[in-house]
Amino acid sequence: MFRSFILFAAFCLINAPQGSIAQEAYIVQVGSQNDAANLDLTGESLAVIAQKGAHNKSVQLSAGGSNLLATAQIGDHNRSGTAVFGNQNFVATAQLGFANHASALVVGGNNSVSTVQVGFANGSDVALFGSNAQVNVEQTGALLHSSLVVTDQYGGPGGSTKSAGNSLHAGQSALSDGLSVGVVQGAGDAPVNAMVSRDSAGNIMIRPGSATTVLKLGN
Repeated sequence: MFRSFILFAAFCLINAPQGSIAQEAYIVQVGSQNDAANLDLTGESLAVIAQKGAHNKSVQLSAGGSNLLATAQIGDHNRSGTAVFGNQNFVATAQLGFANHASALVVGGNNSVSTVQVGFANGSDVALFGSNAQVNVEQTGALLHSSLVVTDQYGGPGGSTKSAGNSLHAGQSALSDGLSVGVVQGAGDAPVNAMVSRDSAGNIMIRPGSATTVLKLGN
């Protein structure tokens, strides 16, 4: 567990937003039914929460810019929630086990969200509001659920896809917004059938990561 935590922390440091880190926080918990919480209201912070066990909960809340909030959970029936308000933030969540759930809410510009889940009956919900967003959700296993909403600062989400309990929403109203959405799911899941909408000047790219994916592009 400690070795995995060190590797995950090193990964977070490498991918930290550019700029200085004003404060750091590390929480490690081994066991079941543990709660971990991190609250930062200043920005430029690095926080890593690692939990091993079952029925654990992790909550991180940050207001400000240039934050890196990471959560790693190994076990079953764990819950992770992260909310960030500001610019140039990086939110990373990794879960290994079954019946785990990860949620992230990010509001601001130039933010990145990465969620990786390995196991069965896991769920992920990501809502990102802002421009120049980079979102990546990777799930390996079966009986998975993934919901992703990406909305730029000018308009609401456009386009949707639903198959086998998965849903993906993405919208873009300005050509200058660099929006990249990636969804990868392991064997045993139905192909992702995607429908993407765009305005007359927008440009949106979706990379579901499956050769069997059906893509439909509409105005």
